[in-house]
Amino acid sequence: MPMEKPYDEFEVSDYLNDKEFLLWRFFRTDESDVFWASFIERYPGQKENLKEALRITGTVSVKSADLTIREHDEIEDVYLRTIKIYKHRKRKVRRLTFSLSAAACIVVICMVTVLFTGILKPDRSLVSEIVADSLLKEIQLIFGPKDFVYFEKNADVIINKDGTIQVAVNYDTASFVKGVYSGQMIKLIVPEGKRSSLTLSDRTRVIINSGSAVSFSPVFAADKRKISLDEGEIFLEVTHDKKKPFVVSTSFGEVNVLGTSFNISDYKSDMVKSVVLAEGLIEVKVSDSKGFILKPNQMLNIASETYAVEQVNIYDHISWKDGVLQFSNETLETLVLKLSRYYGVDFICDESLKHKTCTGKMVLFDNLTDVLNTLSDIFHVQYRIIDAKVELFNN
Repeated sequence: MPMEKPYDEFEVSDYLNDKEFLLWRFFRTDESDVFWASFIERYPGQKENLKEALRITGTVSVKSADLTIREHDEIEDVYLRTIKIYKHRKRKVRRLTFSLSAAACIVVICMVTVLFTGILKPDRSLVSEIVADSLLKEIQLIFGPKDFVYFEKNADVIINKDGTIQVAVNYDTASFVKGVYSGQMIKLIVPEGKRSSLTLSDRTRVIINSGSAVSFSPVFAADKRKISLDEGEIFLEVTHDKKKPFVVSTSFGEVNVLGTSFNISDYKSDMVKSVVLAEGLIEVKVSDSKGFILKPNQMLNIASETYAVEQVNIYDHISWKDGVLQFSNETLETLVLKLSRYYGVDFICDESLKHKTCTGKMVLFDNLTDVLNTLSDIFHVQYRIIDAKVELFNN
């Protein structure tokens, strides 16, 4: 296990020169995985520095193979020397993306391929712990502890009636096909900055927002259809089947339906969870003795075991699924939290601005700059991008 160091004082460059960190990134073992998976819990103030170090090393990563001691030492030396180049290169920020030295990457790749038959991304055996800290940026489809795939771009997962799984990346339905067995539980993790959808075997459609995780079985049980929202936000269009009720398990209870469309927001970091009904009829069972029946345009808010049902403008709460944020009397603080999840970018909001409210609509363009310009116009604020973070301040 790596020796404890003054990690609470580490900068990004310290990680890029730390032997234990680099060996974990490029030559991972179960022991090192355990150490680094709990790292953020021990050093919460290091989240951003570690996140950036992971991003940099992830651009030139390899998967372990059976190496001789000489090969291990030679590759290790290549990485140590090459990564030193990074910290001396001034990284330019443009549209919140980083560019690394192409020459450095080529040197590493060329030298590593001498010893490896292929270059692969590192193993993600502890993906759930790492994703919880927003350290990974790929969509994860996990079938088991050592059986998973991941996608760098937005992906749509389709479960066929025979239980096989098909994944469409950029509308290419031939991207990935896999057979699974009845009763197998699968987890779909969508990190911040990404979106996904899940079409179940009964043709129920689940649209999954950023920073979310959903667990499901490709083949439903005989008496009911059930999925679990482990974290985040989803919008569902449930196929009607009177003989097989549809159940969504959440952190605050279960949502029971026959056929309808509704939205669930259950982010761990949010003080208030919610269920909003667009069409049909649902029951939200929050405990063995307490349940709520919702009708269209009603929202149930759950906060610290207190519950409130209110009439709402439904589209304010489900517009995200259409790439739009429509809001009524929304605070800037709440809005930038949604934007942060949607784009996977951190916002710094001046304290005097957090409680400014506004009503309006924003199109969630692929280009974040367009969104920031709209935000600036709506709330009459200025913004600047510093170290890949968006800072909002008064005119």
